[in-house]
Amino acid sequence: MKPGWRAAFPDQSAIAVVKNQWLMALMEAGISDWSTIEGGLAELRQSQGPFLPSTGDFIALCRKASLKHWKIPSEPEAFSLLQRFFGPRHIKRDFTQLNPAVYAAYCHMDWSVVSQMPTKEQKAAFREAWKRVMQDLADGKRLPDPPAQDRVLEEKPTRPCDRGVALSALGELKSLLAGEQTTAERA
Repeated sequence: MKPGWRAAFPDQSAIAVVKNQWLMALMEAGISDWSTIEGGLAELRQSQGPFLPSTGDFIALCRKASLKHWKIPSEPEAFSLLQRFFGPRHIKRDFTQLNPAVYAAYCHMDWSVVSQMPTKEQKAAFREAWKRVMQDLADGKRLPDPPAQDRVLEEKPTRPCDRGVALSALGELKSLLAGEQTTAERA
């Protein structure tokens, strides 16, 4: 894979020391999933140069591979995907259809508030949440799992409606639409 590695490690004891250092570096970076390491190795095979990278460079390759594995969309794509979930939290949504990183950004925001903002401010708020998610991924943190399909995130209590009050309000609305005088105007 990288033929220049032999020049850096003259004997088996040097290789053993380096293996321990690499293992410690991966553990400190929170990389413990073998598929992430395999992804880093795949990235390494595609890189140029005859020598092995530093531990920090290899960790960066692992994280890059991890982003590819999760099929992380670009920030504008992620914002666009999330826009269909605007609105009050008590409305049912199917978050299982979202990319895990996009759902994580949603979790960092209160969309019932953000959805009321102008698009420019929405994008700015999303950008901050997206940065946090990308940092979490870079730090090797696990993304939150989306809730089960059609789960209500925040159930709002409802009051039973008094039939008489509802019929009175309906009558007032009909009067307004018909251009008639309402009860309040007649008084």
